[in-house]
Amino acid sequence: MRAVAVLAFATTYGFGFAACSQAGQLNAAMHAESDMQQSAVTHRAELEVLIASEDLRTLSRTESLGESEQREIYFYDTPELELFNKGVLLRTRKLGDGAADSTVLSRSGKAIENSASHMRCAQEGISTTNLCSLRRDIDGEQIDEVAAGRGEVTQLFSKSQLALARRILPNVYINGLSVFGPIQGRVWKPNVKDIDGTVTLEEWMLPNGASVVTLSVRTAAASARDTLVDLRKFLDERGVREIANPGKTETALGYFASTLE
Repeated sequence: MRAVAVLAFATTYGFGFAACSQAGQLNAAMHAESDMQQSAVTHRAELEVLIASEDLRTLSRTESLGESEQREIYFYDTPELELFNKGVLLRTRKLGDGAADSTVLSRSGKAIENSASHMRCAQEGISTTNLCSLRRDIDGEQIDEVAAGRGEVTQLFSKSQLALARRILPNVYINGLSVFGPIQGRVWKPNVKDIDGTVTLEEWMLPNGASVVTLSVRTAAASARDTLVDLRKFLDERGVREIANPGKTETALGYFASTLE
């Protein structure tokens, strides 16, 4: 069975949104996101599939991928993945243009009740689960300091971001979290004429040499089902194989947790 995640979201304001993929979640799930300060939003959809890492070479031959954007990604969690298992992600990224950011995502029904007005939240269309996230720009050197053990995790996140994480996990000592990284990432934005939407190809490379590759399409929610058909046709015609969960975040966290045992 093909593993396809379908996410619908609104593109209001500039706060980041990400989905935490966990084992046991439905393969196809629709989420509707709205900014809490704005009642009228434009819903869009993102379809993401995991593909076999060796098929990245296939796409590099059949498509004009162009230059990739380099990323360096870190997560912060306990060795037992307490945050991830409770639906919370603490993540930082160093981007290829020298920029860097931090994001806290909470997958919790109660987070929306007391959230700040500038927080972006999403509600799954098939359940009452809320997805809320906060993102901010930071200095990439701070990420390096924490990774090297010369800084504290809390310096990477704002008070509002930390409050969101602590609301879900009040007993977790943030500065005692383990650093999971670096994950070396590459992102391409190929121009695929046969698919209606923005196509993104992303590869995460782990220190053990493992590679996790995803192909996603951002499109209008109203045309998501048709776009999914086009995406599958695109992959089938090129002999690209879809693979089942776990997703790239769960795979990466699982690897780093295993190195702490």
